[in-house]
Amino acid sequence: MMNDCKARAAAAGVVVAVLLFFCAAASAAPVVRKDNRLFAMGAQLAVVYDMEAGTFDIARTNGEVVARGARAEVVVAAGGKEITLSPRGAAKLGWFFEDIEDAHGKGASVTVTASGSGSEPDILHTFRVYDNQPFILMSVAAQNVSEKSIGARRLSPMVVDGGGEAGVFLGLDPADVVALENGHRLEFDFWVRRARASEGADSNWSIALYDEKSGRALVAGFLSQQAAFGSVSAGSGGFEPALDARTGRRGLGLFHARSTCSPARRVGSYSIFESDPFFIMGAWDAPLGALDVFAAASAVENGVSSVRRPTPSFWDTWYSKYTTGITEQIILDNLDAAADKLAPFGLTAFHIDGGWEKSRGDWEPNEKFPGGMKALADAIRARGLTPSIWIAPFSAAADSPVCREHPDWFLDMDVIGSAIIPSNERALDISNPEALEWLSGVISRVVNEWGFGMIKVDFTYYSLLGRNYAAKGRTRAEIFREAFKTMRAAAGPDVYILAVGVPVGIHAGLVDGMRTGLDTAPRIGEERGYAAQGFKPAYASMIRRQFLNNILWHNDPDAIYTGSEETAKRWGETQLPKESLVAWASAAALSGQILEIADPPADMSPEALALARAVLPVYSKGARPLDLFTKDYPEILSLRLDGPDSPRHIIGIFNWGANVDNGATTTAETRLVHLPFSALGLSPNAQCHIFDFWSGSYVGSPKFGHAVRLAPHSVQVAAVVEALDRPQFIATNRHITMGATDVRSVSWDGGALELRGSQDSVAGFDYALTFHAPEPYEFAGAEVAGAPASAELSNEDKVITVIFTPAESGNTNWILRFKKTAANAPDAHKKKK
Repeated sequence: MMNDCKARAAAAGVVVAVLLFFCAAASAAPVVRKDNRLFAMGAQLAVVYDMEAGTFDIARTNGEVVARGARAEVVVAAGGKEITLSPRGAAKLGWFFEDIEDAHGKGASVTVTASGSGSEPDILHTFRVYDNQPFILMSVAAQNVSEKSIGARRLSPMVVDGGGEAGVFLGLDPADVVALENGHRLEFDFWVRRARASEGADSNWSIALYDEKSGRALVAGFLSQQAAFGSVSAGSGGFEPALDARTGRRGLGLFHARSTCSPARRVGSYSIFESDPFFIMGAWDAPLGALDVFAAASAVENGVSSVRRPTPSFWDTWYSKYTTGITEQIILDNLDAAADKLAPFGLTAFHIDGGWEKSRGDWEPNEKFPGGMKALADAIRARGLTPSIWIAPFSAAADSPVCREHPDWFLDMDVIGSAIIPSNERALDISNPEALEWLSGVISRVVNEWGFGMIKVDFTYYSLLGRNYAAKGRTRAEIFREAFKTMRAAAGPDVYILAVGVPVGIHAGLVDGMRTGLDTAPRIGEERGYAAQGFKPAYASMIRRQFLNNILWHNDPDAIYTGSEETAKRWGETQLPKESLVAWASAAALSGQILEIADPPADMSPEALALARAVLPVYSKGARPLDLFTKDYPEILSLRLDGPDSPRHIIGIFNWGANVDNGATTTAETRLVHLPFSALGLSPNAQCHIFDFWSGSYVGSPKFGHAVRLAPHSVQVAAVVEALDRPQFIATNRHITMGATDVRSVSWDGGALELRGSQDSVAGFDYALTFHAPEPYEFAGAEVAGAPASAELSNEDKVITVIFTPAESGNTNWILRFKKTAANAPDAHKKKK
């Protein structure tokens, strides 16, 4: 029997390959039918639908199978019972297609229809393939063909769980496949796991599967979550690994993409309810790029045309020694310090966290703020910063006025809600029109009356954990998104909304900033699991969701710490070594995400100020985690820059201590890390200048690659600059990007033998700009702002460091002059420009 199965699979594979090749070669229509098979071909992937079995395969356009034996599935409540329906085994299958041009591009849409018996709903399974997109989109809909309403509980556009030939295929062995989740289970969405797929992965929103042996990846997920919570599971499913008889590969026996409606979504008589579009894309040589494509497609689907606001940076009062014990005077004292000491370097906002309010639900200032919140917002704005405030408007204290006066506006909690929400708090029923009107009024007062330009909205997930909502027949997802739309309408389009809550994906298109994990405590955090806090757990969540940053919103990785002992005590921790603080600050800064500072500006030591200033402002073009798929904690971040002067890479090389690398466990010990230049996309024979930012030192100009020895929980941030055959700019000591945020232009005048530059400068900062001059050039002098400048020479006078301290902030021009010594041919290995 098994041999017969193998023979049928092999024969089917040959037929698919021949037909797909024929369609591509003949430039045929993207949708054709041949015998009992329906073919829909996109730019890189094709759908092959078996119109007899009611199942489908996904293959590359060269015929190589990606998924086999998949089906759609719908679970509905009808006639007092729950029914599971699928095109597989349906009484009648039909199909139709049409040419499309939507926000994703031009292509074709093909829909397979499945009719059941009697009054059972019909199923519509739709695929969209595109001429110039590497992905396929699919959805499934339940069509109510009766006069009575039904309830849609689950819509699954893709289910594989049959064993045998059915499976999802990447490499030779599913044991080599790891899964990058995008949040684990609804209530643990902040826990972003990297798991062995064969042991079971269960991800919210989207999933990335990566084969460690072949380097191939599959990225899949729901582009939006308008009315249901999207999730994807993958694993063995208790089946023997699936077999692709044509190639001998084995695959995962379980893959399930589902939109879950909670509670069941009412579908009226003769109405249709459709799942959100499900995205699937193979990545055979660039898995990071596939994540980017998913994020961009999700942004399109959710109407996010661009992330137009600058990435915010601010001091957050709650993480410091004050916690909720803030007062008006504490705010004003730290405002003065932040405006004087940090704002000139790029701090953009000042955030007042919890402790200003009378109580949850009573969103008026308490007695510690006698001047009121409008006065504070005005004071913050007068110092050139955006006033920001914390609020948790979906929750209220049980004894708050709004709870006492309107008990019907609040929910009875479900099992999970009862377990995690404190007994003295209540969750707002955001489906209640009167409660929504109250919510709108609260937000309008904070923004329009008090003048806050940024609101940090917390604990919103409370309202997802109730039962007996006022609105019947609507899902939690619909209700939640409607409440956020109400807040946005009240706040207006220009107010920055930062959301702190789960699940993350449901916020797409509604917020400007999104927290990616739990609160970050000033500790390493070697523990694993959903409750782990510290730098490593925060880093894992942040970096695995890096692909969303600046596409759907600004990611918020939570606070960095600069070395306050009192802040550490507030968390019950001892002070971490400086190297560990620098490692976490470097990771957050290089990621290009929201930057929150924990320690009070008024208390900062010179060393703490230097650390905070070095990562301000946020440079929003985030670094790429080159080893995202191979390590639990990626240790190489690379930010490619086109300038100044010449292309370069800013790299963060980390030793996160205990780690997992391609399945092998590494211990927390000092180790030598080697980075070949080819990993940065450079020539394997490239010669590059290396400048270490945190030590402020020129390392050298090695060929082929760079190596550094690092202690556990430390980092080297370095500029990697390809060597030119003329004098060139290497780095500045002002910002962690070593020039990207402040050096505006650098140009070489070969006739005058001058290197000229222009930059933004901060008054009183001691600048050190590093340059390199190869033979036959010899440094002849420097000028800054029209006056001679000091310079230090090293490395046989080839490395020049120009030093200056501007008296005023603003634009500064500088010139370095050179002369030529005896003519020597430039080294052949050096790049010319």
